[in-house]
Amino acid sequence: MPAPNFALEGRIKQAAADAGALESALDDFVLDYHAYRFTSEAELPKWIEQCRTEKPHRFAIAGSDEQQLAIDAFGPAPNFTKRAELVRKVGEARAAEIAASFGVTLGSTKGGTIPAHIKTDNKDSGKVDNPWSSHPDNLDKFGKYNATAIGKQARLVRAIGEAKAAGIAKAVGSKLGDVRPRAA
Repeated sequence: MPAPNFALEGRIKQAAADAGALESALDDFVLDYHAYRFTSEAELPKWIEQCRTEKPHRFAIAGSDEQQLAIDAFGPAPNFTKRAELVRKVGEARAAEIAASFGVTLGSTKGGTIPAHIKTDNKDSGKVDNPWSSHPDNLDKFGKYNATAIGKQARLVRAIGEAKAAGIAKAVGSKLGDVRPRAA
């Protein structure tokens, strides 16, 4: 392992951060340098671009606080307030990259599809059985509840009563009678 060059390591981290890498992944770029995956500062931009495809978790929002925010902002039922909040939180350039991963542009009024690299372990996906959740199985292409989800909702209300069903809907930020999931 080469002798520590803290100035170079700082520049590596800054270049990775400027390219949109997660803060938790910045040390990985330094480790890549120590492992000779790139050998000079001049090779760093090429390595960062290679990491975008080979190591997308370093740039992805999966598992972060921004994951649910991005799903709410660019997912099947887009919320423009959440979109603005995401831009404020991660910056316009990073928000544009996130939007592109959903298949939409930052200024688009359409919803996108949740990319494969984003795990759907968000607050709703663990509740696949909750027919009010924004899980993709419950939504149509317009972001509204599909017929299957509405049928499940109705059966649940009849089976356990309106008050308990309202509590289940509230657990994912919705209420009885909603036609689409609400943004949290």
